[in-house]
Formats: sequence, C-alpha cells, structure tokens
Amino acid sequence: MANLHLWCQGYTSGCANLDAWGYLPDGKQKTAMMKTPKTSIPNLSGAADLPLTLANTHCIVNYFPSEKEVRGSDLTEGNNEPRFFTRSKRGLPAAWKVLVATFDEHTGMYFAVQVLHYCCINIHTYCAAD
Repeated sequence: MANLHLWCQGYTSGCANLDAWGYLPDGKQKTAMMKTPKTSIPNLSGAADLPLTLANTHCIVNYFPSEKEVRGSDLTEGNNEPRFFTRSKRGLPAAWKVLVATFDEHTGMYFAVQVLHYCCINIHTYCAAD
C-alpha cells in the first residue's frame, strides 16, 4: 500500500491522508514512505488511452469525464447491492489513472474505493437495495 500511496502523491494534489500522529492508514510514517524510490511509479501519461470502464467478476467501475464522476458497484453481494460514487472533482483524472494502473482480475469494489480514497478523492458508499 505504500507504493499505492506514493503513486497517488505523484499524480494528485499531494494530500497525505495522515492521521493526527503523522501515520498513513497502513501504519507507516510519512517520512519512511517518502524514501521509497519513485522508479516503481508506472507510466500513466496517455489519458486518451485509458478505458472508461473497469470490470471483472467482483466489481464494475465507470468513469464519466463529462460529469467528473466515478461510479462503481460490487457484483459479489447480491442482497445489499453495495455501490459508490465520488464526491470530489479535483484530482479525479489523476486518481482514475492510478485506479486503472492498479485494477486487475482480483480487485474488489472496496479496494477500488480505497485506491480513490488514498488519492484524496471523497467517496460516498451506499446500499442500492434500500
């Protein structure tokens, strides 16, 4: 997760997501995380090459650039139908690049939410069944 947070630091406004004692959500201090070499950051330059939909057997996540919003749903929970949408607009294109780089066949909806949260994007999760 430290590398994920470093990616977000490099591609967004630099929100640190630190708690009151200067620790990241994964328990490591910011100073230790910042010593991570930046060679692990993927090349995320071409925004036109990025897909607008990420899907696997666990979740589906859609990016709507015109509305400046990301929406997603969990495909594994049929009873409550958990879903999310973004509330922040600033930094969303950069956060989408990070999400595309980290998304694979094992990514679940809550991991996607965590990636966006580490990139300083405000998220609202809810149950669509209610």
